[in-house]
Amino acid sequence: MLMIESLLLITIGFELLLAIKEFWKYRYTFVAISAGLSFYTIFLILLQPLNPWWLLGLLIILFRIIVAGRVLANRKQTHHLRNVTVRSVLFLACLQLFAWAGTLIPQYSDYSTVVTTLSFLQFSVSLSVLGWIVNSLLQTTYHNDDSISYTDKELPSVTIAIPARNETHDLEACIDSIVASNYPKLEILVLDDCSQDKTPDIIKQYAHAGVRFIQGTAPPDTWLAKNHAYAQLAQEASGSYIVFCGVDVRMSPNFLRNLLTHIKQKKKRMISVLPVRLGGSFRSSFIQPMRYWWELALPRKLMNRPAVLSTCWAIDRKVLESLGGFSAVKRSILPERYFARECVVHDSYSFIRANATLDLRTTKDPIEQIRTTARVRYPQLRNRPENILLFVLGLQFFLLAPFFFFAFVGPGQSLIHILSGLSVVALTLSHVMILVITNPAYSIAGLVNFPLVVISDIALTLYSMLRYEFGRVIWKGRNVCMPILNSPDHIRSQNSKD
Repeated sequence: MLMIESLLLITIGFELLLAIKEFWKYRYTFVAISAGLSFYTIFLILLQPLNPWWLLGLLIILFRIIVAGRVLANRKQTHHLRNVTVRSVLFLACLQLFAWAGTLIPQYSDYSTVVTTLSFLQFSVSLSVLGWIVNSLLQTTYHNDDSISYTDKELPSVTIAIPARNETHDLEACIDSIVASNYPKLEILVLDDCSQDKTPDIIKQYAHAGVRFIQGTAPPDTWLAKNHAYAQLAQEASGSYIVFCGVDVRMSPNFLRNLLTHIKQKKKRMISVLPVRLGGSFRSSFIQPMRYWWELALPRKLMNRPAVLSTCWAIDRKVLESLGGFSAVKRSILPERYFARECVVHDSYSFIRANATLDLRTTKDPIEQIRTTARVRYPQLRNRPENILLFVLGLQFFLLAPFFFFAFVGPGQSLIHILSGLSVVALTLSHVMILVITNPAYSIAGLVNFPLVVISDIALTLYSMLRYEFGRVIWKGRNVCMPILNSPDHIRSQNSKD
């Protein structure tokens, strides 16, 4: 025990030296020594009797090794690398000392009291999550005032803007659904983002149906490719509103008319639509639901961070231009989040769910869902390992632990069993409700698969971090790592709002 504590203090000491500017030039030596000692500390901890606090300490050490590896990899600009390293080192050092102090708790407290307190905390959070989801579902319900209708002349002109890169699989079905729209003032733009397949030919074959082909250009190094494609589409658009969507989208003929009627009735300048999943495999019920969880299960109004999805969103073209266009968010992984945040301040933004009337569907397959999560998760958490650690711990403690407590700790301890059981019910019910509105074909699976869904999300979160820090994140054949990892502070702040 004393050996482990001594090693922890020594390794933390080496890492804290990096906070002193004069020692930064010796960073490779310090982090190499620290990483070596950390690996030895892990070995000693694994020889100890099982203890939750030592397991927490072990996880923190692993993240400290990741921070050391980030320094050795040297993938960021030097000044930026030093700032983020010092921040991570200080935070993880404090958390490591907290975990060490936790090992003393069993000596001075009753185990049953501690677990009961934790179970009560988990129940409070799970009940709050259920309440937030119910409120979100009520707030995002789509409905129009039937007493108000608009003639074709009164409806605003609309541009559908679709960026496409190597999309031979979904593109035709997407364009077919849009061409079938009964909206009276519709412009359809499809941008070929330097594809290497038959995507340009597919787009051009719809010229007779009024689809305009836009030849995209390669993005500058300081731009994310998707944002650059959006910017080119916005520049070509002539509609009063621009509806951005991906090729996985399928619109009913009445979708645009109902959407723009809703916008006019509610006096909104931007709107984002949560689609219903069309078909798909059973695997899709394990990946995509958590994407919707983070939009619906958090008190976003209190956080001043409105829910938004990139699947399909519409914005007033003048508002888009007044907010700086896509140049203002050229490195933001979810640029639409920035515009939504600005619009919601003036009550001109709305997030709504598709239904039988506002019929919007998505067909994204599980592989693409995994790629999307890997692309967005690390930037969403500000590209910080310490944020990933807190996120993973939160998922484990609040979403997974109640199931563990109910199965293994509760029996024989009635209060713990009741509290953890109620938490399991609340979390499962929350999960089923989200599946019912987003993936109804597999909503029944939500009764049993929630722990596996959470584990999948944890694995994808860790995968996203490791790919960004030590590998490559390929999106449509392009590596998006460098624009994200070396983005300026104000852009990273926008990413934190994603």
